[in-house]
Amino acid sequence: MVEACGHDLPHHLAHFVMTARTTTISSTGEFTDGHLEAGFNQGSVSRARASARLCVMATTMTSIGFAPLDVMMLDGDTLAFFLGDRLLIALWCLAVMIALARPASYGRVVALTYVHQYVFFTLNALIFNHPVLLRHGGALMPLIAITLFMFLPGSFRASALLSAFAAGISLLFWGGLRPQPEALLDLGIIFMLTVVAYVVGGLARSQSGRMQREEYLHIERERQTNHNLMQAKEAAEAGARAKADFLAVMSHEIRTPMNGVLGMVRLVLESPLAENDRSRLETACHSAEGLLTILDDILDLSKLESGSFRFHHAPFQLRPLLAGVIALMDVRAAEKGLTLTLDVAHDIPDWLDGDGGRLRQILFNLIGNAVKFTQAGGVTITARRRDDAPDRVGVEFSVTDTGPGIDDSQYPRLFQPFSQADASISRQFGGTGLGLVICKRLVEGLGGSIGVDSTPGKGSRFFFRLDFAPARAPQAGTISPPAMAPLTPLTVLLAEDNPVNQHVAQAMLESGGHHVTVAVDGAQAVEMAARGGFDLILMDMQMPKIDGLEATRRIRALPGRAGSVPIIALTANALPGDAARCRAAGMDGHIAKPMERRTLEAAMAQATGTDLCADLLLVGEDDDAIRRRLSRLGHRVFSAATPAIATNMLAARPFDAVLTLSPGDHDALGGFIADHDALGDFIATLPLPPPLHALTTEMTDGTLAAIIADLTTAPTRLEEMLGPDHMTRILTLFVASAREALTALEAGIDGESLQALAHRIKGSAASLEMTALAAAAAKVMQGNALDIGARHDLQTALQKAIVSVEAKFCAKSPEN
Repeated sequence: MVEACGHDLPHHLAHFVMTARTTTISSTGEFTDGHLEAGFNQGSVSRARASARLCVMATTMTSIGFAPLDVMMLDGDTLAFFLGDRLLIALWCLAVMIALARPASYGRVVALTYVHQYVFFTLNALIFNHPVLLRHGGALMPLIAITLFMFLPGSFRASALLSAFAAGISLLFWGGLRPQPEALLDLGIIFMLTVVAYVVGGLARSQSGRMQREEYLHIERERQTNHNLMQAKEAAEAGARAKADFLAVMSHEIRTPMNGVLGMVRLVLESPLAENDRSRLETACHSAEGLLTILDDILDLSKLESGSFRFHHAPFQLRPLLAGVIALMDVRAAEKGLTLTLDVAHDIPDWLDGDGGRLRQILFNLIGNAVKFTQAGGVTITARRRDDAPDRVGVEFSVTDTGPGIDDSQYPRLFQPFSQADASISRQFGGTGLGLVICKRLVEGLGGSIGVDSTPGKGSRFFFRLDFAPARAPQAGTISPPAMAPLTPLTVLLAEDNPVNQHVAQAMLESGGHHVTVAVDGAQAVEMAARGGFDLILMDMQMPKIDGLEATRRIRALPGRAGSVPIIALTANALPGDAARCRAAGMDGHIAKPMERRTLEAAMAQATGTDLCADLLLVGEDDDAIRRRLSRLGHRVFSAATPAIATNMLAARPFDAVLTLSPGDHDALGGFIADHDALGDFIATLPLPPPLHALTTEMTDGTLAAIIADLTTAPTRLEEMLGPDHMTRILTLFVASAREALTALEAGIDGESLQALAHRIKGSAASLEMTALAAAAAKVMQGNALDIGARHDLQTALQKAIVSVEAKFCAKSPEN
């Protein structure tokens, strides 16, 4: 195997590319191109060194092997001469082997080998008239000729000269130094055999050299291919990074002014206006929303191409979903005098399990295209059941219009990004040509297929096929999630550097009765948050001095209530991973600009209500659907893929309840039960163990709400036992005591005082069945004075307990 060359790879490959296509291998087994031959030799230093050692040791050991015969058969000066000659040969071999052991270039290895061989055969020729060789020594001449020619490193010409010299001088001295000269006939025969061996050795060397160089060419071609692939990969990755950076910048730069445009237009539309003015503003609003739709299409395509687009499967009702899509699109169709017709086969189940949101998006795109390109007639939407796979429901959806139709030759362009079947279409109707591309990617992401049938002048039919899992309808009479109470006026810190966005957000908030304070950068936001007094912080992600993520991290590090105030990201960033980065920094929500009032109010209500919800630990690998449903019920859900991860999380912080997700596969049920029992054993060792309960994916939202309510409503049961008046007095005293404890913790007490305080808190919390607070106090008691994390958890648990008690029981009591 030929080694990699030591010199620069790209330069070497560049020369290889220029010469490899035209180079040839000569009859001697060497490249005709000198540069390529030099590159091959430089890449073969180890092979040359191995050949050199073989030649040096083989010739030397052959000569030294005769030393015992010298002692037995010779005497006097002859013995001394022979032994002295062999000693010189041995010392010379030792010197050359030492030199070959050191790092050396290809040329140095070859030079050492050839110098050794010339000296060796000269010295060895002087003692070739050994008595043992007088009769059969001629047989060694062909052997010398063939072996040296085959194994010597270096060029063909140099090895040919050395092989001829070695065989020739050995034959000359063997025939001339013997007591009785060899007969000319015998010498002629030996000479002829030596020549034949010499020619055979040369042919063998040339064939061996050819094979080695062909292997070298093959390896270099592979190396060149790999190098080209690596360059192409790096170029593609650089292009992807540039595209992602461009999309991030454009998303922010476009959404920022769009937030101002849409925000202001919507605010003006809420005020009394003349009919003409309202019509003009509504047109401007629709145009801005259209531009935002184009931006969203580009971002969706980016997510789909990068593989970051996520599909969420959950039970949904098919017929109401289709009816809702038709109802929304019917307004646009009516404006053009078109009719929308919905036809759903009766044999399709009403409840299916899949990604209803993505199905709605696909239908919106296809129906929107049909309405846009159809000038007269109507659009028909059908759903038909097709052959089902086991435990699946196959449905074919189709959208048929009476538009201009599409020629067969234009089909391949339909699902290409930024292309339309006819260039005149974009001029007449507008659009980016992304809608069908996104539909195709979404359908394929859901495991389906999409196609089109069309007749020019008569219309088109777009159809797609999807498989769904059957789902059961929710049980009648189940408990529904509680409706969100009206949002009370809040004191809000708005961290936003853009004056337009400041004005829009401030106007929206103040119209809802909220008091707004503005910070123009992240540093000012941290400074204001440290002073306290805010119920909520709206944080932009991109600001001067300190960005929103770093500002959030610094706020979360603040002591006391200032560090736990809810924070919502209010940003123009809408790319994959933005929401995850916000959550990782400590934010409680994420809203992409341009925002709508109802979206903002819903996020504010959810964020400011997080102190009143339950902290749930959900254990299971495929927990996305259950986790989202629990979050919709108003709870904070923390995921643990395995029981081992869950035990680490339980040891680190308290939870209100632990939920395990039972597998749907009966074969895995035994392992689940064992893991569930082991987790229960660990929970039992905790100071105040949270309740443990198993869930299944078939549970309805009402069932989940009832289970969580039953697991986390211990204070209500205590109230029923003591009576509301007595319970209110007890909790009022608890709030006053908790505030004093919180003040002491913020003052930095430690040692015995800290232990005594934690013991008092644990006793009160345990009496009132506040498991999270009692567990946090127990953790402080078990730790040491330097355990800052335990102190911080206790402060946070105290703050949560105070807010929870005040909200539930002390709303009408005087401040203590």
